[in-house]
Parts: sequence; structure tokens; C-alpha cells
Amino acid sequence: MEEDWAKSLSLLEEKKYKEALIIWHRLAENGHAQSMALIGHMYDDGTGVEKDLSQAFYWFNKAAELGVAVAQYAVGSMHYLGDCVQQDLKLAAHWYRLAADQNFPNAQYSLGYMYAVGELFQKDLVLAGIWLNLAADQGYEDAKTAVDIIMKDLTHGQQATVYAGCMKWLEEYKNRLGLNG
Repeated sequence: MEEDWAKSLSLLEEKKYKEALIIWHRLAENGHAQSMALIGHMYDDGTGVEKDLSQAFYWFNKAAELGVAVAQYAVGSMHYLGDCVQQDLKLAAHWYRLAADQNFPNAQYSLGYMYAVGELFQKDLVLAGIWLNLAADQGYEDAKTAVDIIMKDLTHGQQATVYAGCMKWLEEYKNRLGLNG
């Protein structure tokens, strides 16, 4: 399986999308979650195949259920936007949170945004600040801009709570990965 995976990535670099897709389908049939996510991406973008959001959702969802952060984010975004599924902000937040807990910056930004504007959740600039800071610390440019705006609206005490929340989350994340101790 590892040999096929490596070959598929080489084909992707060479822009031989249809050949890579054949390998990913074979790998996906054997439960290879990253292949499922890449198939979803191909259908989402229309790369190497005709764009098909229902197929994209199908494959992203399979990979998301297996814990692939980028697929969890994609499923969340499809629920958020109502792409090929009925718009459902609760499901969007659920999938964003799963991906955000794996330190996926796009999902952290999306959760932060939802807290900042009070979408689904009660507006909470402290929680927004935590999620947006986590994304910004990974170089997510939109999050950096949002942090600059939000932090100006917080008191010094609230700003300290944001930074403490970030440090706590990062410590918990390291513990989940077994990097502490």
C-alpha cells in the first residue's frame, strides 16, 4: 500500500491526475483515508474528473469519519455553505471542531469566525480570539487580520484570557500527541 501511495503522489506532482485517481480508488477500497480525502478534493475541484460535489461530499465524508482533518474541514464547509447538502451550522461547527482539535488552521479560523459573529453560538470574542490566534500562529493570514481586529475590542483581562486559552489548548494538543513528558 505504501508503494502505491508514493506512486500516486508522484503522479499527482506530474499532473497525471487520472492515473493517480485510479490508484487512490484502489487504496480507498482498502480503507486508506488520505486517498479518500484526495478523491474528494479531485471531485470538489474538478481536477482530473468532472466536478461533482455529491461525489466530493461522499469521499470527504468517508475520510472525515476516519479522522482526516482536511476532510473534516471540507465536510464542515459543505454543511456551512449548503454545498450539495442542506445548510446545517451545527454540523458545520461539529466537523470544524474535530478538524480544529487536530490543529488544522482553516477549521480553527472557521470556528473563530463563527464565535466572532455569533453564528450558531452566542457571540464570544474571547473564544473567537483563542481559535483565531491558534490559526494565526500557523500563518493563516485571514486569521492574523481577524485577531488584530478582535483583540482591539477586548479588555486587557480578556486578552490575557485569550492567550491563556491558547497556551492551555496547545498544552492539551501536545499531550494528545504524546509530546509532553
